[in-house]
Amino acid sequence: VLTADIDMTGEDWTPIGDTNDGYTGTFDGNGHKISNLVCERTGDKQVSGLFAVLMENSVVKNLGVENGVFTSSTSTAGAIAAKSRLGKVINCCRKFAGLDRIMQKQRIGKGNVGLGTQRRYRRGAGL
Repeated sequence: VLTADIDMTGEDWTPIGDTNDGYTGTFDGNGHKISNLVCERTGDKQVSGLFAVLMENSVVKNLGVENGVFTSSTSTAGAIAAKSRLGKVINCCRKFAGLDRIMQKQRIGKGNVGLGTQRRYRRGAGL
């Protein structure tokens, strides 16, 4: 549980987890924000985000990301997570000064998660 806002000015960020194992826990931002988070990744399969991959049953909730820069020259990027494999992002937002600056494979994106896997439900099926 985050207990205060965090300013990451001047720090170079490496995502929590990796693309093989990913994050499997619950992260509660408790209504706080992380600002000025910079995650600029180069090289083979280098993802960019606060988390690398959210695995099934993982949860990131109640968190804000403000004025972050997330880039990847070869893979995906997202403010909260570069990828999600059935992980949940609940009540999270990102805010950037001016243009959203999330890049994946040299394309501008605008999401909390760069690439996701989701379950589809038929009408009448429960979540």
